Amino acid sequence: MEVTALCIRLLSDAAVRIVPTRLQIFEYQSISFTCLGVNVSAGWRVTNANEFLKTCSNVTVTSTLTCTIGFALRSDSGEYWCEGGGGERSNTVHITITDASVILESPVLPVVERDAVTLSCRKKKTSSNLTADFYKDGLLIRSSSTGEMTIHRVSKSDEGLYKCRISGAGESPESWLAVRAGSVILESPALPVMEADAVTLKCRNKHTSSNHTADFYREGLLIKSSSTGEMTIHRVSKSDEGLYKCRISGAGESPESWLAVRVSSVLWLPYFSCQIHVEVEY
Repeated sequence: MEVTALCIRLLSDAAVRIVPTRLQIFEYQSISFTCLGVNVSAGWRVTNANEFLKTCSNVTVTSTLTCTIGFALRSDSGEYWCEGGGGERSNTVHITITDASVILESPVLPVVERDAVTLSCRKKKTSSNLTADFYKDGLLIRSSSTGEMTIHRVSKSDEGLYKCRISGAGESPESWLAVRAGSVILESPALPVMEADAVTLKCRNKHTSSNHTADFYREGLLIKSSSTGEMTIHRVSKSDEGLYKCRISGAGESPESWLAVRVSSVLWLPYFSCQIHVEVEY
């Protein structure tokens, strides 16, 4: 009797991660999945239980791969993950494509305790806000005249299945809101920085004010270790744009933050001094 063993190596949270643009979308819209921290040349692709996605592009860096479903159908609902040529797999995300009239917009990644989290209830054929009821684990928790609900200081007890309902339009599918404990944060610029500027990222532990040795990651890949808990990019460029996070040994890692870099639109021209001589005949 021949026995075949099938082994799949799951990667840690610090390695490859899949990030969708949405957890819920209306049928016939597009949805994209980004694999962070991959080696594109090693055959990484986005897949579900049925097939690999074929429409993919390598965006700006070799460690990022984005694959898109341009015309999503209900049958495309399900679990998606990034998979390498050697069978390595990232985390899994569950996507719902619905032909109903209502969806719930919620965070695509786990949120960190004490953060503010906003859930939005959207109707397909209108851009205006409508009164919506929000449910957690099947129980009504809030009604909102703006169609949005904010949890100002989210906690582990807020984790669960959420959905919303708009009177006369119906209710959304459910999506899981994941909450994780976090004692590490990454301090980074809140606004886009200009090319050639100096940018400093700081890794902080909320339980202490002293500096700790920290590892800094970009697109899931380790780029620097610092004994001061800080990393400076002395002349930032467009190639430095991306998702950053940091890790302090024994304390954990920070959520990811996007560092945006923009190119200066100012064109510097040399200054010319001109004299005009006019001759007038009388």
